[in-house]
Amino acid sequence: MINILIVDDNENNLFTLRTLIEEYLNAHILQADSGGATLKILVEHTVDLIILDVQMPDMDGFDVAKIIQSRPKTQHIPIVFLTAAYKSEEFQQKGFEIGAVDYLTKPIDAPQLINRIQSYVRFIEQDNQHKQELESKVQMRTTELLKARNELERRVEERTIALLEAKNQAEQAKKIAEEANFSKSRFLANMSHELRTPLNAIIGYSEMLQEDAAELNEQDCVADLQKVQTAGKHLLELINDVLDISKIEAGKMDLNLETFDLKTVINEIISTVKPLIAKKNNTLKIVMDDNLGEMHTDVTKLHQMLLNLISNAAKFTESGTIRLEVKHDSKWMSFCVTDNGIGMTHKQQKKLFNPFTQADSSTTRRYGGTGLGLAITKQFAQMMGGTIWVESEFGIGSSFMISLPIQAKTTLDIKKESEPPPKKNGIILVIDDDFVVRELLKADLGRLGYAVAAAGDGKQGIELTHKIHPDAIVLDVLMPEKDGWEVLSILKKEPLLAPIPVIMTSIDVDKKRASAMGATDCIDKKILHSQLAAMLEKYHIGLSEEKLDEI
Repeated sequence: MINILIVDDNENNLFTLRTLIEEYLNAHILQADSGGATLKILVEHTVDLIILDVQMPDMDGFDVAKIIQSRPKTQHIPIVFLTAAYKSEEFQQKGFEIGAVDYLTKPIDAPQLINRIQSYVRFIEQDNQHKQELESKVQMRTTELLKARNELERRVEERTIALLEAKNQAEQAKKIAEEANFSKSRFLANMSHELRTPLNAIIGYSEMLQEDAAELNEQDCVADLQKVQTAGKHLLELINDVLDISKIEAGKMDLNLETFDLKTVINEIISTVKPLIAKKNNTLKIVMDDNLGEMHTDVTKLHQMLLNLISNAAKFTESGTIRLEVKHDSKWMSFCVTDNGIGMTHKQQKKLFNPFTQADSSTTRRYGGTGLGLAITKQFAQMMGGTIWVESEFGIGSSFMISLPIQAKTTLDIKKESEPPPKKNGIILVIDDDFVVRELLKADLGRLGYAVAAAGDGKQGIELTHKIHPDAIVLDVLMPEKDGWEVLSILKKEPLLAPIPVIMTSIDVDKKRASAMGATDCIDKKILHSQLAAMLEKYHIGLSEEKLDEI
């Protein structure tokens, strides 16, 4: 049975309305003779339909309706305004603007009133049935989630015991050999994926169900789902805490963020490395943008990262030139250390950032070192929200590039940034032998809305181009086997592939050669973050047909 609230300051009208409704409908009638009495009833009772007189003293029907519409618990209730016929045209538009679903006039037309109310009753009953069905589904899914959570807690407890036992065994084995410790870490990492994946699904679905329940104003279900989500997150934190023990060798470090003048820090680094540069008769060349300004990041870690790169360059270069280039790249700062020392093969570059690893054993014997500097630099760069990658030719020299956000952010700051960037369309193919660069471009372009495919060498890049026919190709120049120039030549010789825009990337691109071979444009890798997105926009890559028509 539904509850109908009738509101009129005239007792005769209230009697007439009540009599008619009770005669023809199975409904519970509530009545009020003023706006204040109406609001009080709505606080104390659940109401499905309101028939509201417009002209009342103190607080008229429009004022009452506005208050009803402003309250989350009552704003969904249908309101039918009732007023004298001669006032109907004057009040009708205002009533609909406030949110009324219908308008009836006095004197009351009994058949019209009953027909209208019967229609609303049918609609309300159907809506209530739908809500009940949805509530039942939410309850059923909540039960399933609770069951899954309990099962997962049991499994986690069992596996936690197993993991702790494995940890103790691994710690004992560490005294015998470093290899045993490495195996233990890999085992625990695999277990972490196994445990986190279903738990993240539980947390995600509980969030979705919370939103559904909130829309239906099912506060009891929302509270239960919040408990599920809280328990899931607590369990995830527990798993992370247990499994992070396996990463002791990587260390646990916090960022100490502060704002500082970058040029001052660069000058301090230059003063520090001068003796290292002079030791092998090298020359240090500094190129800095005039507008470097300030950075907000961990200055100690930045200092160490640049010292590591410049020290490495000085170690592997004799009577040569070492170049430090610092560029302000939109919201990023790019640091590039280039030398004309011994360089590296492609095979040596693949294991360059591994701990305790140098190019090869002969390098270690000749130049010394622990092989930790670049591994630490890579870890710091990632902690600070950036990346590091390398380009090198054996016998020619190497270039190390670090890209860091000017404003380093904590995890909490990142979560607060909820406004998404404008979305693009289209497919971009990235062809680069450096995994770090591929991941960097996939992340940057993915955030802009592009679908991104990646190839690790020229041969795979050509195959993918045939397969997916991308809207644009970002092509690295320096690659093993087929370099960027050879790949570009092959693409431009094939009629179906030749129209695809190709953007060449490297530290120093030969723009004249690129243009002559049919490349659309070139970009310096040191300013990839801001310039690539701008370049894709410049050539209208990823714009919809409607946007292109506007252009």
